[in-house]
Amino acid sequence: MKKLTVIFFFLGVLVFAQKPSKVLPASSSVQFWMHQVVDNEPSSNMGTIKVKSGKFTFGNNSKIEEGEVLLDMRSLTNSDLPADEMAALTKRLRSSDYFFVKKYPFAKFTLKKIESRPNEEFNSIIWADLSMHGRTHTITFPANVMVNGKKVSIESDKFQLNRQDYDIFYRSSRPNIFIKDEIVFKLTFVTK
Repeated sequence: MKKLTVIFFFLGVLVFAQKPSKVLPASSSVQFWMHQVVDNEPSSNMGTIKVKSGKFTFGNNSKIEEGEVLLDMRSLTNSDLPADEMAALTKRLRSSDYFFVKKYPFAKFTLKKIESRPNEEFNSIIWADLSMHGRTHTITFPANVMVNGKKVSIESDKFQLNRQDYDIFYRSSRPNIFIKDEIVFKLTFVTK
């Protein structure tokens, strides 16, 4: 009887340890910045992408072991232009010229590894796979990772991706406009 009690106790501990912590979409966000040069003057535009869902799973040591976050690319919106220009740029970014959200409505962030960096401005380095626009690449970036019980907060530093790695090749037809390949991202993921 004692053996059965001990077995059930440890099974209960394992189940509790592996119960995922769900991402709160309303408290999570993805920001991005795209840069261009117009008539030799550098400029940028900022936008946001909503988080649809996600979860993080813990190991027996209460450290994050796995994580996955789904991004709703259909929500992609420019956020720093006047209303008419904002609508036009948002439409362009959602089109087949860029993120082609009709064909690729979601992007997925899949956690691979978190490495602690004590006493640094950002306390961790994160490795993850980012699947977007039909392509998957491993990305690495600094972040502040906080775990309180089963509540997770991840806030990244700004980091760059090359859009050509995701088959986004658009070039302006106007010779005075040069659109840079690098897109800057900043991620915030918060769980219950």
